[in-house]
Amino acid sequence: MQTVFTVLNFVLAASATAFWALGMYFWWLLDHSAEPSRAERRRRTINSFIVMGGLGFAPYGLRVFKESIA
Repeated sequence: MQTVFTVLNFVLAASATAFWALGMYFWWLLDHSAEPSRAERRRRTINSFIVMGGLGFAPYGLRVFKESIA
C-alpha cells in the first residue's frame, strides 16, 4: 500500500508541475498575442496563484489521507 501512495504522490507532483508549465506557456502566448488590460492581467495572476496553491496542497492531502487510513 505504501508503494501505491508513493507512486500516486509522484504522479500528482509531476502532473502538477506539467500543468503549471503548460499554463504558464499558454499565459505567455496570450500575454504576447495581444495587449491585455490591467484587470485581465491581474485576474490571470490571481487565478494562477489559486491553481498553483491548490496543486501544491494536493500531495499534502494525499499524505493526510494515507495517514488516516494507516
